[in-house]
Amino acid sequence: ARAQIIQATNNQSSIPPAYLRSLDRVHLQIERYFKSHGLHYDRRKSSCKNEGIPAKDIIAVPFLGQCLIATLLQQPDYARARPAQIFRDETKYKRIFGGDISLKAYCALGKVSVFVRQSLKKSGFGLGVQNDLIFYVLLVLCAQQAGKYDLSPEDLEGLALPTSDDVQSVFCVINDEYQRLGGYASIVKNSSFVDTVKGLFRLEPLESEQEM
Repeated sequence: ARAQIIQATNNQSSIPPAYLRSLDRVHLQIERYFKSHGLHYDRRKSSCKNEGIPAKDIIAVPFLGQCLIATLLQQPDYARARPAQIFRDETKYKRIFGGDISLKAYCALGKVSVFVRQSLKKSGFGLGVQNDLIFYVLLVLCAQQAGKYDLSPEDLEGLALPTSDDVQSVFCVINDEYQRLGGYASIVKNSSFVDTVKGLFRLEPLESEQEM
């Protein structure tokens, strides 16, 4: 009832779409699950920061949405270009928060995502470059573990943390191509760059698939 009242009165006090959506039951479940597994889901903007929780342990609602779009939907370009639209687009929203993904999958992706974010902060590159490339780096790292780009929620459940060297290696390859094309944000917001990155990291079928 409280969520409905807040949503109904949003025309009086503007609230970002992500934080309106965070009133949905699934986000409360994610928040509780994360907390029991060493992560903190910032379901109410800046609430974790205000509690003194280190930034490295916090994953905000919009950021998790971007990570899911980048990996499950293979759209790091969309994740970078239109983060707010994720929570306005009913079709996309239901695909990533509609109940078909386990809490374990959300948590595994969350841990990999914050690790990648922290690793990129140590890369020496500017925040703009980090923001432009993080979702591409995340897609490649997750795809490498699964042996395919067409990731499923079950693939996310099995994710392990990459090493810092893995993150830097993937980042450097993608950044070299990004800089070669001009280093503009518009490059990573175009779906053609997704194909370019996939071409840089061609994945071999898993052994079990080869045997089949």
